Amino acid sequence: MRLSPNSHTDVSRCIGEEIWSNVGGPTRGGAELQGDGIIPPYIGNLSNLKLLYLSSDRYGLMVDDMAWTSGLFLLEHLDLSLVHLSGEENMDMLFYMLYSLKELSLKGCGLSNAYLGMMPSLSVLHLSDCRLEKTHLSSPRLNFTTHSKIQHLDLSGNLIHGTFPSVFTNMSSLRVLDLSENMLNSLVPVMPNLLDLAISYN
Repeated sequence: MRLSPNSHTDVSRCIGEEIWSNVGGPTRGGAELQGDGIIPPYIGNLSNLKLLYLSSDRYGLMVDDMAWTSGLFLLEHLDLSLVHLSGEENMDMLFYMLYSLKELSLKGCGLSNAYLGMMPSLSVLHLSDCRLEKTHLSSPRLNFTTHSKIQHLDLSGNLIHGTFPSVFTNMSSLRVLDLSENMLNSLVPVMPNLLDLAISYN
């Protein structure tokens, strides 16, 4: 299901009418929303969703509270690219509560003050252009541990500078790592399980 409100459409009304009235209840499968306005919290009542695309092409969508994600028990793919998250609350709930989440995109969301926590089932994570610095890559900000299942990690276009972050050498599941367009200036350590490393424009 795809919802495409224009710049003058209220997102809350659009989601309410299109999903609840036309479908008659929580939809199965996936939903996509593009437009302007605040993402309403009752979208979390769509408990059977597995795919949810709420990305914005010009920061038209925004979130002021992430508590609604706690009801999306079956969600496997979530895209919040370019969604304005500066006023969000309960950001860590997004990761702790979504046990089924496998792929997450937060491209361009500006997460410099966010605590992302542990993501138990996540295998693909896009964090490009999020204004992240090296200090954000350690606990409690980004709790990447040896138990992480992340295989594809995109951190391109951030503010990571200095030596190569040691946290990645402990991620045995990591296969693809994109650190291009940062400010690294050291040799890359041996990472035997890594298949693809992008470090251009450092």
